[in-house]
Amino acid sequence: MSGNDDSLSLSESFAAGEEMVALVGCGGTQVVLDCLRNLPALDLVNLQTAVYNQSMRALQAPVADGFELAVGSTLKQRWLAGKIRHRLLVGHNVNDISLFLVLTLPELLASIKGDPVISMDGVRSAMRRLLPSATASQREALLHLYLPRPESDNTESNSTESNSTTRRAARRAFFDMSTDGYFGCAAKRAARGSVSKNFRYVFAAVLQHPLAALGVELAGFPRALRMAAERLAKHEFGAFHGANQAVFWRSNGLSSREVSLGDRMLEHWSSFERSGEPLEAWRPSGWEEEALVLGTEGDVMTRELHPLRCRLLDQLDFVWNPPTLNHGPS
Repeated sequence: MSGNDDSLSLSESFAAGEEMVALVGCGGTQVVLDCLRNLPALDLVNLQTAVYNQSMRALQAPVADGFELAVGSTLKQRWLAGKIRHRLLVGHNVNDISLFLVLTLPELLASIKGDPVISMDGVRSAMRRLLPSATASQREALLHLYLPRPESDNTESNSTESNSTTRRAARRAFFDMSTDGYFGCAAKRAARGSVSKNFRYVFAAVLQHPLAALGVELAGFPRALRMAAERLAKHEFGAFHGANQAVFWRSNGLSSREVSLGDRMLEHWSSFERSGEPLEAWRPSGWEEEALVLGTEGDVMTRELHPLRCRLLDQLDFVWNPPTLNHGPS
């Protein structure tokens, strides 16, 4: 399962489908499926962005239709009620959201210049879309948890440098908040929701060659350009969404330490499949919400991560909605 513990009512799911059908020109037709099947697949994939990418809920969340979920219920409610009786192996990547936020030309060009386009005002504007049920004071309290502690005033600091630092802080806060809101805190809720043993992980490995792992081929480019692209990708992506899969399945360009990490993961996952538990070094997530941090330098157990952030996010409904330069839905 990928994604978070958001879910849809049956009426919301139907509404998204009807919007998509109307957008592609199949609304009002007698046989909607025939109309959709006669459209080019690439057009359908591109057009769905206008409907489903405005909220990932409509794309991959379970539906309260009486089959996936009971009518009137939500997946998040099931986690919080602690009624999941199956053993779980659940986790997220440290920078899970990065791939969804940096793959735009304006953002990449700005990052190369060291001046990210995401401003503090932009973050606040996006938070109104991401957290529609939150009050203004709740949004400010949450943002405060993600910003670095202010340093002592320096009257001689350069205003341009200060502005650049503020933008970097805003960008980091937005990335971390989005990862927690959509992946990290949801994984913790899932772990807490199991009345049986559960095992939580945090994948922290930053791959040496992320572009190769993503299937991006740069063999025909000059060496200096390839190296610069890899450095930028490592910095921008971090432990990105899917990096754990690249290591697990031995994608191209892995280092020997990354291969070793993948071997350890395979042993853990295989053991869990056979016996319901990973290897002994991976302890269950108890009341301190322990997790195994998976990295190329070795794996270590850690206690609860960012409890205040998730405690506040658990009270709110985080609705994935990507940022844009005009602060509106993508």
